[in-house]
Amino acid sequence: MKRLVLLITLIMLVVFAWAQQNPRFVIAADLRSATTDVTFSPEGKYMVTAGYNVKVYEFNNGSPGLLKVVSDHKGYVNAIAFSPDGRYLATGSDDNTVNIYRVNDGSFHLIKTLSDHSWNVNSVSFSSDGRYLATGSDDNTVNIYRVNDGSFHLIKTLSDHIDFVNSVSFSTDGRYLATGSRDSTVKIYRVSDGSFQLIKSLKDHSGDVNSVSFSSDGRYLATGSDDNTVKIYRVSAGRFHLIKTLSDHREVVFSVSFSADGRYLATGSEDSTVKIYRVQGGRFHLIKSLNDHSDFVTSVSFSSDGRYLAAGAWDNTVKIYRVRGDSFHLIKSLNDFYGVISVSFSADGRYLATGSVDTTVKIYRIRGGSFQLIKSLSDHSWYVNSVSFSSDGRYLATGSDDNTVNIYRVSAGSFHLIKTLKDHSWDVISVSFSPDGRYLATGSGDNTVNIYRVSSGSFHLIKTLSDHSNYVMSVSFSADGRYLATGSWDTTVNIYRVNAGSFQLIKSLNDHRGGVNSVSFSSNGRYLATGSDDNTVNIYRVSAGRFHLIKTLYDHNDKVNTVSFSSDGRYLATGSRDRTVKIYRVSGGSFQLIKTLNDHSDAVWSVSFSADGRYLATGGVDGTIVYRIYPK
Repeated sequence: MKRLVLLITLIMLVVFAWAQQNPRFVIAADLRSATTDVTFSPEGKYMVTAGYNVKVYEFNNGSPGLLKVVSDHKGYVNAIAFSPDGRYLATGSDDNTVNIYRVNDGSFHLIKTLSDHSWNVNSVSFSSDGRYLATGSDDNTVNIYRVNDGSFHLIKTLSDHIDFVNSVSFSTDGRYLATGSRDSTVKIYRVSDGSFQLIKSLKDHSGDVNSVSFSSDGRYLATGSDDNTVKIYRVSAGRFHLIKTLSDHREVVFSVSFSADGRYLATGSEDSTVKIYRVQGGRFHLIKSLNDHSDFVTSVSFSSDGRYLAAGAWDNTVKIYRVRGDSFHLIKSLNDFYGVISVSFSADGRYLATGSVDTTVKIYRIRGGSFQLIKSLSDHSWYVNSVSFSSDGRYLATGSDDNTVNIYRVSAGSFHLIKTLKDHSWDVISVSFSPDGRYLATGSGDNTVNIYRVSSGSFHLIKTLSDHSNYVMSVSFSADGRYLATGSWDTTVNIYRVNAGSFQLIKSLNDHRGGVNSVSFSSNGRYLATGSDDNTVNIYRVSAGRFHLIKTLYDHNDKVNTVSFSSDGRYLATGSRDRTVKIYRVSGGSFQLIKTLNDHSDAVWSVSFSADGRYLATGGVDGTIVYRIYPK
């Protein structure tokens, strides 16, 4: 018996040792931004998409150009709708609110926040005459607001559903309001002079009703459901008669939408397809299946002139199709505007910050393994390339292509902009605080590194380092604060000795054959890792001011954009344009590749370990992924 116990104990020790040497990286939070809704303005001038924020595109002859990013909500944006005259945009969010924006010549000005729901707002819809706004929520209710010259007054709450209200839609003549719910029913209300009378409950679906839409002539109502079907009802004199069930999707139907002329019905599904039906004489004939998305299609919308169809999906893209007769030709895929360029954890592990191509900085609160979006900072006017917390957690610095560095004071979950540094003449690509918090270094496309002394909330420029001859892509202090490394597209890494405010160039490393995109010191100060456009990572041993190349890692097959050590120095993570993240075990000067993470669908731009070593965040063209590392 003792021998058996001894054997079991030995096996457990071997397994434990193996696990310590071979950690698992499990996705804990996928923060890549799906497109939840897409819509066109009535005159066709704008296309708006919803996700983590609201993006406004100026739509010109089928070519959408990003005009504005609206980030006033504190949660995911589920629904967007223009008023019929195009003067207002309503947005519904997981923060339980509806925001109202006044639209005027390209400006979108927040004029009102409606806070009457107690849970997520899933759908918003204006009546055709613009007099009413209906909002549907996970609190099982529909709120009705009277709209009058910019005022939105709550006049009615409809409480007839017994589960989440997923979709609300007015008929074109304004006589009816249809609401779809997770209770599998569609409620029909007659609208008359401010009264909303329930006249019908349609119970033909066997699953959640996700979307409801009237045809422009008011003759048909389409409903999409979790039962994988679309139901078509003929509308006549207050009667709703089921005439057709469309069963062409293999999975949940998330969205249904008629073209403005009523000739086509588009449906989007969890099966990643968009189905196009020709509507003629009460018949709905499937003429096209669009298979360009790689994930759930959550929203479909025709432009008011019927020339374009937009489809948004969980693959982070919006596909634009030109409609000509029965032809739907893909002319544009918007798939590059969710890119996350930089990720950074606060030292206390309470927050994750991400900087993005969409010009925003997102702040997530980390609690019990969940990552909750609590803030979207919209103070930059162009791409945010770098985000960095000070070691004491009091400040967040963000660098942008608008040539500025923003400084935020962090206090009890609030992020207050206290300073904008404007000393660079070109894009700010990298920002980094010294470990003691006394200095902030910023690298720029103007080929320089600026050094700021930090004292009681003031940031004073004390030095500009001009030793590089091309863009400075990365700046990093050693853990003991004695050295500053800077990587540049001039293919060099410069090493500066830091001493009482002086920054003396002591070494220029010339071992890469391409631009240097990232530099990172290990926490014990023994190693410096550098990632380059030559597809390699160089490892230097640091000793008494000497930097000796001991290893070149050749495991990526495209440019290496980012490198980062874990806080305990046991692991090195590297991200590349080859869409992968490589994990190396660091032991006694050896760097052994132990894991390749293949979850990104495009280039990886940033990697960052949490201070406690429990999480790894990776940011790329397709957004942010957070991995839980087992075992700790």
